Formats: sequence, C-alpha cells, structure tokens
Amino acid sequence: MSKLHALTVPKWGMSMEEGELIEWRVDVGDQISIGDEFVDIETSKIVNTAESSCDGTLVRIVAQPGEIHRVAMLLGVVAQGDVTEAEIDAFVENFEPDAAALNKPLVSEGDDSAERQVSYGAPAQAAEAASTETPAVADKAPTASAAASLADGPDDSGVKASVVARRIAKAHNINLNNVPATGRNGRVSKQDVEKAAGVSVQPARKAKQAMAEQPAQRTTIDDSRIAATPVARRLAKKLNINLHDVTPTGRRNRVTKEDIEQAARALSGLSDYSEVALSGMRKTIAARLSESKQTIPHYRVSVDIEIDSLLAQRKYMNAELGHSLSVNDFIIKACAGALQRVPAVNVQYTGDAIRQFEQADISMAVAIDGGLITPVIRNAGNKSLSQISSEAKDLAKRAQTGKLTVDEFQGGSFTISNLGMYGVDQFDAIINSPQAAILAVGAGKEKPVVRDGEITAATVMRVSMSSDHRAIDGAVAAQFLQALKGFLENPASMLL
Repeated sequence: MSKLHALTVPKWGMSMEEGELIEWRVDVGDQISIGDEFVDIETSKIVNTAESSCDGTLVRIVAQPGEIHRVAMLLGVVAQGDVTEAEIDAFVENFEPDAAALNKPLVSEGDDSAERQVSYGAPAQAAEAASTETPAVADKAPTASAAASLADGPDDSGVKASVVARRIAKAHNINLNNVPATGRNGRVSKQDVEKAAGVSVQPARKAKQAMAEQPAQRTTIDDSRIAATPVARRLAKKLNINLHDVTPTGRRNRVTKEDIEQAARALSGLSDYSEVALSGMRKTIAARLSESKQTIPHYRVSVDIEIDSLLAQRKYMNAELGHSLSVNDFIIKACAGALQRVPAVNVQYTGDAIRQFEQADISMAVAIDGGLITPVIRNAGNKSLSQISSEAKDLAKRAQTGKLTVDEFQGGSFTISNLGMYGVDQFDAIINSPQAAILAVGAGKEKPVVRDGEITAATVMRVSMSSDHRAIDGAVAAQFLQALKGFLENPASMLL
C-alpha cells in the first residue's frame, strides 16, 4: 500500500513564523531521500535550505516560488509506491499542520534577545569587501557562435545545479560548466541557465512598452469576450477600464490583475511605477526598527576625531608589514578598547536589570541583497588588527553570499554602522535591539582645525553614538566617546 508524506516549512529558531519560497531544487517525478535538499526558503534573516524528512518520489508541488507560507504548512507531497491523483488531492485537502512542529525549532538560535539581532544600522565599510552587481537579464537569445560555445565543454554531470536548472540547460544544449553559478553554496540556479540561454524575457518590460504605444483614451467596444482572470475583470469594472485597452501578459494571453493596474496608471496619466513585495528580511527589519524607535528612549552624542595619525599608521602597516587593513578595522579595535575602558556601555537593558558583558562582541552592519545583517567579531578586544581585518573580510564576504551561520550574526553587544565610504558627514543610527548603543561613523574629510592657536588642516571624522537612556547615562556615553577618540587619534595605543 502506498504512503504519502508531507514536505513542510521547517521552523528555524523560536521566533520564526513564516518563510518565502525562493527556489525548488527538485521537480515532480524526482526521487528524494532523507536529508536531501529540496527547497530554498528565505526567513526573516537569511536564506536556508530545507531538507527532506522522508524517502520517495515527489508527486505534487503545492507551494510556488515567491509565496510566503507559515511554519509547518504544506509545501509538497512525497509518495512511496504507486499513488493516484485522487489520493494526492485528498491528502492535500485534509492536511493539518503538526502542532509540535509549530513550536519546536529544528536548530537552536538562542534566547529571544539573541533572536532579535537582525541589523538595523546602515551598511558598514565591511572590511572593504566588494559586492558583485548582477548584470541585466538578456532580452535576446545568444548568437549561433555564442550558443555553440555554451554547448562545448567537459562532462557537466558533476556540476552542482538544481534539477530545474539542469532540465533547462539540456533543453537549450548548454553545458553547465559554461554557466556562472549564483545559487546557494555555488549551485547553478534556474535563473543562471535562463540568463545564459537568453530566454528570461521580462513580461513587465514588454507590457510597459506596449502600453506606452497605446493612446490614453478609453474604448467603448464590448469586452465580455476578452480573456481575463475573474479578479482582473472585477477590478477593470471598478476602475471603468475596457479590457480592449489592456495589454495581456498572463498565461494563454489572459488579462491579469497586474495588467489592469498598469492600464489604470497609463489611462490616469500617473507616472509609471513598480511595486516590489517585501521580503521576509525586509519585513523583519521594518518591524524591529519601528519597535526599537518607539520603545527605546534614544539620545545621541557626537564627537569629531582627527585621523591623520591613523591613516599614516594604516599606510605603514599595509605597505611595510604586508597587511590589508581598512579604517573600519581600526574603528572595530578602538571600540573594543573603549568598551573595556567604559564597560557601562557594553550592556543590555532587560526590563528588570542591566546585563553587562565581560567581552566586546562587535556587530558590524553589512548591506546585503534585500536588507542588512550584522556579523559579529567575537572578543574583539583580545584580537590583533590583522586578526580583526581577516575575520571581518571573511564574515562580510559570506554575508553577501548568504553563507553565515546563525551564531555568526547574533549575540553582539555593540554595533558599528559606517557610511563613511559614501561621503556622509554625519548620521544618526537606530539602536540594534536588544543592545543599548550603536556607533554611526561618517567620512574622514579634510577640515580646518586650531592647534596651538594656529589654523591648520586635518582629516576629521565625525562619529555619533545613539544610546538607550534607560541603561546608559549621558556622562557615560561621553566617557566612551572620549576613550574612543583617544584610541583613534593615537592608534599606536591600540597595539599595546
């Protein structure tokens, strides 16, 4: 007798409630085993890969990429043995989420305070790690010579690729060795192969161009025979739009809800715009920012720091000692030293007490695709500048590719947010709850300063610290900034 099993949204951490499907790694008809990766899911923090808890054949995909589903909800159905469509339909219709799975995480992500460590600052100068821009998707198929070159190459059976990507590559005679991989863990994704084949034409762009060519006037011809989804037809009636005035982009040339919205903008004379659905990470950032701003009494203290000696020290260490240090590495080291000098800043407010940490775990805000994340330099006070530099580069690189583990971006005690590389003079950052302080770093710029009664030029960098007034008093914040200023203006003191 055949058995049916459910593939569901796993729970990664106590606070996880939902996830957005990114890409299926298997297709209907594929055999999967326990532990096989079957789908990528984006949570509020990072893209994770779900693993199968059963053996068998995937017989039904229930959830589609782009959809958001709650923990323990049905994603797909796996069968052991022969099964009928009626049996699969009944299984899907009668599926009930496992109550235990709703509350028990697959992996421990720490307590609730650590769970809130999603980054809220601006992107740091992440150890000078460069992000790679994705080229625009091709609108035309490759030339004959380009297609031939894509087909050539050694056996690609060992190339890591999703099942869908491999199927598309076979259909277009593409050797996977010729396709740059951008998927998780270096896998070739469906989008990678489509881009190489030149088949991923963007319907929205075509619709926009076609709509621009239509006159902005309303047609009165009967549109009852125009193919359209029920939602699109209701919306068209509500907005008084004739379906003859709409360019269809749906399957089988049907008018969709999005087509009606596009037509409404064109007929109303409004400027074109597009809407991008919020990712799980962006929703969490928005929620945490709002909560932090509304519940934590922020106040800010700023100071100007002259960094000419620091720049000279950095130049010497990089050129003569073979290091590759960034200004941000010095700032991380200096903050760790200042937290050791003024431990009253290295704290969290818990409601009933103030939790003071013994070591400086520095979170550095890094911009990633779709949001921000804060990888942590653990025990930075006991690490050398070169160790901090190496670790920061590694963390920033893996943050960009979604390869950080949970413990690498949670649990910091103080955050640095650096916008200096963008030429920003000064800004105020929102505290990365449950921490009690965040340092906003501006650009170092040449400015006139007074020394011994004489005006001279100096490279000045302004830093501003946002603090939680429930845990850190103004005098304490000022003491911390003075300690930080001392380290950065006398960088040799950090080397002792």
